[in-house]
Amino acid sequence: MNSHAIRLTQTPGRCRWCRCTEGEPCEPPCGWANRAATLCTACAALDQAMRNAPGRRKLAEFLQDHDFR
Repeated sequence: MNSHAIRLTQTPGRCRWCRCTEGEPCEPPCGWANRAATLCTACAALDQAMRNAPGRRKLAEFLQDHDFR
């Protein structure tokens, strides 16, 4: 069984998931979902899902199904 590690950085002005910035926003354009400017509105649902076991399990299944390494 493969294990996957997700390393998130907390750099103000850069989304911890997709790495977008104010100068290079997601499509369609996003905004900041937190005061620290480390989470964009496009990734807010992913961030919330990762806070619970079912969400982490769904991500692990997706990674396995799509052969991410």
